[in-house]
Amino acid sequence: MFHIDDAMIEFAEKLLLPQGESFDQERRNIIRCMESKDIQACPGSGKTTTLLAKLTILARQLPLKSNQGVCVLTHTNVAVDEIRDRLEGIGDILFQYPNHFGTIQSFVNRFLAIPAYIDMFGKRPARIDDEFFWEYTERRARSLDRGVKYWLDQRKISIFDLRFNKDDFSISKKFDGPILMNPDSKSYPILKEFKMNILQQGVLCYDDAYALAYYYITQLSQLNLGR
Repeated sequence: MFHIDDAMIEFAEKLLLPQGESFDQERRNIIRCMESKDIQACPGSGKTTTLLAKLTILARQLPLKSNQGVCVLTHTNVAVDEIRDRLEGIGDILFQYPNHFGTIQSFVNRFLAIPAYIDMFGKRPARIDDEFFWEYTERRARSLDRGVKYWLDQRKISIFDLRFNKDDFSISKKFDGPILMNPDSKSYPILKEFKMNILQQGVLCYDDAYALAYYYITQLSQLNLGR
């Protein structure tokens, strides 16, 4: 990995800070750091600007040797948009392959869940979206077995809350939770088929994407992140 020198930091200061201001030593240490570190700071302390400075410097060094890329993950699209806007075109390369700049969910979808789905069903999923999943599930639930509906209603379990367990794809209320009912019961195979039919149609909620991602990581020895 390359070394970040004072000239690189000064370039970022001119781009990101008001005229005459500069990064203090603590922020310079963060910008220079090329090791795995957890940074804790209070609101308004300049975390985003410090990150932007580091990304600005990284962007000017791309592409890296051996076609290596930079992966930047955020919690929300708002953060992605803010960083894209503030970099004012200098960071455009960060949004191009082999780099990935986006939310955690977008990373899971692109590099893990979608390849896993292709591996399982030989096609790409149609949609990964909670709202679309709920609407589609509601329509499909109209034809669900009445006995299964009664069982769920008695236990105050919503059909929208059913998830695939990440370890064995059994049906549970959380993707890391226990199986919902006895697999030998009359209702369980019906419920499992209901969930699997929705999955086979390519309609996934975000939790389904994480279940597929976990399967992909644990079941396949070599990941093709270029898909």
